[in-house]
Amino acid sequence: SIARLGACVLENSFFAKNVCREMAIHERIRVLIYGLIWIGAISSRTTDLNLALTCTQLLFSSEIIIRWVKVEFLRSRNETIYDGLYTHFLNRISPTNAPGIAAILDHFASYEAAKLSASIKQSSEIFLKLNPSLTEDWEGIRIALNIDPIDHESNSNNRPEEGGDESHE
Repeated sequence: SIARLGACVLENSFFAKNVCREMAIHERIRVLIYGLIWIGAISSRTTDLNLALTCTQLLFSSEIIIRWVKVEFLRSRNETIYDGLYTHFLNRISPTNAPGIAAILDHFASYEAAKLSASIKQSSEIFLKLNPSLTEDWEGIRIALNIDPIDHESNSNNRPEEGGDESHE
């Protein structure tokens, strides 16, 4: 049903926004370290020009900054989708009328489009670390919004643990 789809996307975006938030912290630290090394390299008069050029290429033309931007994009989109669906369920908009169906399908399409356009996998390591506390938080949210429990055996295709480990190289 459409209500079940909305609940699945709400749950998936809840987990994804939290996993991406943690991933973003790691990426920010990584970019900061590489950025400081780059600033140090170009600031020093004794640095070989070839080393400064190599550091510049490493930082700006490789995946370092691009990956950070992708993680931030995915984090932001997941937060927006979660907030929209949370409001939808909080206001008890009927999933049987046209506006309710359209809103849920819009959030579902946005969720899938965000995953595809970011083209990164969420970290299984981070997911497994956060899963116990996030599951507990989700149960509270689910109860507060009066959402029936979801059978994950039949719907596990969008869970972060299915995405595999992220690659930092």
